[in-house]
Amino acid sequence: MRKVYVGMLVLILLLLVFFTMYGEQLYEIGKPVVTFDRASSFIGQNGTDIPLEALRSNGNQDYVYVLQVEHGYSRIIYTVSRVDVEVLETGRGTVTIAASAKIRAGDRLVISETRELDDNIRVILS
Repeated sequence: MRKVYVGMLVLILLLLVFFTMYGEQLYEIGKPVVTFDRASSFIGQNGTDIPLEALRSNGNQDYVYVLQVEHGYSRIIYTVSRVDVEVLETGRGTVTIAASAKIRAGDRLVISETRELDDNIRVILS
């Protein structure tokens, strides 16, 4: 019986060492890599400016993906959240969206990704 306990203890210690050394790489497997830009606004402006690359459409609804930041134990965890928006005006390289979209100046918006995103999926920054 003692050999079983010692064997289990050794196995647990080996797993701990393995995940300590390779856990970061295992976490990143299969997660999309994204780049982001920030939304902006100016005093007196009606709405918020976002980069044109951040705007997506599924035919009848325009939307953007916003990066949500969460502080984990050993790293910062990024999750994307889909937010529907109403386009007010399209400019050169930017789009002005209605203030009702809950997008504020400084919000991080996904502008490119390595694969298709879903709502509330964890991602890695490039």
